[in-house]
Amino acid sequence: MTSPSTHRIRILVAVVNDPHEVDLAKQCFSERDWRVLVWEASQDLVTALGNGRVGLLVEARLEGSSFGAVRTAVRVVDRLARDRHIGMWALDAFAYNPRQNNGPLTVYEVRDQPGTDAVRPWPYPWRWLLHRVNPSGHRVVSWPAGSSRDDVEAALSLGAGALLDIPFEPGRHRVTETGDSIAPLLSALPNVRAQWWPVLATMSLAALVGAIGHVAAWPIAGATLMGLAWWLGEDVVPVGRPWYWRLLRGVILALILGWAPYRAASQQQGPEVVGGALLILVSGLVLWQMGFALRNSWFSRNASWILPLLIPALAVSLPWLGELQYSTYLDSGFGIPPDTVSIALPARYAVTQLPLVAAGAMVVVMTLFIGICRYFYIPVGRDRLTSSSQRILLITCIIAVLAAPVVVGISTADNLAGAARAEAHSGHVPEQYYGLRGRLVCVHVLDSDFPVFNGPIPYERPLLTFGSSGDQVWLWDPVTDEAISAPADGVALERFVSGWPRCGS
Repeated sequence: MTSPSTHRIRILVAVVNDPHEVDLAKQCFSERDWRVLVWEASQDLVTALGNGRVGLLVEARLEGSSFGAVRTAVRVVDRLARDRHIGMWALDAFAYNPRQNNGPLTVYEVRDQPGTDAVRPWPYPWRWLLHRVNPSGHRVVSWPAGSSRDDVEAALSLGAGALLDIPFEPGRHRVTETGDSIAPLLSALPNVRAQWWPVLATMSLAALVGAIGHVAAWPIAGATLMGLAWWLGEDVVPVGRPWYWRLLRGVILALILGWAPYRAASQQQGPEVVGGALLILVSGLVLWQMGFALRNSWFSRNASWILPLLIPALAVSLPWLGELQYSTYLDSGFGIPPDTVSIALPARYAVTQLPLVAAGAMVVVMTLFIGICRYFYIPVGRDRLTSSSQRILLITCIIAVLAAPVVVGISTADNLAGAARAEAHSGHVPEQYYGLRGRLVCVHVLDSDFPVFNGPIPYERPLLTFGSSGDQVWLWDPVTDEAISAPADGVALERFVSGWPRCGS
């Protein structure tokens, strides 16, 4: 993923004509890494500033969307003036991009002529190859688009080539406009990033053709592919190349991009391919916004000690969360005290898988929200909210992240306990709950004189037990939906086999 653009915003700031105010304003801008440029104003501009004011030309750098960047820079200046009690105002602001004034450039290569000392007269295929890879006399020059090769040669002959102490001789060197060097490719990268829709359209078309799998779709797909190849070839072929070069390279690039989606779609169902493509696209956008939210943030500056600190924190908190889930499952679901069942420590970690996923999802959602707000300059940053609002927002996020695994863990344990009760009612052994395995048993009396909690014990039907820990065994009656406790040495438990009409049969 590419990083968001950095926008240069130039702001004309009027400051009260006081050396202390001017120094304070410059200090505020330098704290934000904003440059204060040298500005020489005419008499008319000085008069427009007003009496008792001086002008500062400030260059702000903002990362994010171009929409709203200028407005955000002006708001930052106004916010600084209010917070620091500085007498300054933002009079004018505009987005500064010097590359727009230069216009497009054409890239030329300057190489030695074949037959010179640097390039020996090899046979044609080898001469062509050596002419491409031979570094002797190889130069790359950029010239304004629309200039001819003769103009470039004339300028190099007049002394432009001496800028790098490399003389230019028309008889020895040859100027060619080519797209084989890396310079045109690098210059085309911004256009590729800006025009990403032909890439997605090509991959989607290939996946659709593969999902349909009918011969009748090929003519329409071929015509559409040629149109998309024309746009794809525009970004990788320099200006001035013949049109068939642009179309040929576009077709090659379209085939490379569409091969994998076509193969995947031809072997699977259409909806699955479309869903997978949307999932990949959404995942890429989410990761991009998350990276933008964490970059140059408080977390990125303190990650070196925050991430190691999470290891002991999770090692202590996860067993507690697992114990809470087991308690909910046993106590709320079956009325059995959780301390009467032995649970291994690895199982307490394993049971927290879904709550950890919920906590991670909450972190992803909030990070994505912060990234979107930073990208579109939505007022959640330090420039628009007060310190108390920031603390409230931070505390709310922390509570949400901590509460999400607890709520999800309790609700999941309660739902699975309800499903286990339904299975036991139907006479089937319920599914295990992360190592906690229930069994349907028939109870036989060994000693007629023993105390029973919540008795009497129904001996004619199966009961559910999760084992015993200590001197007591806890049983759950699917009919009465109540827990029964009896001494472990007073009863014998026999495994109930599904299909028996009742115990003792």
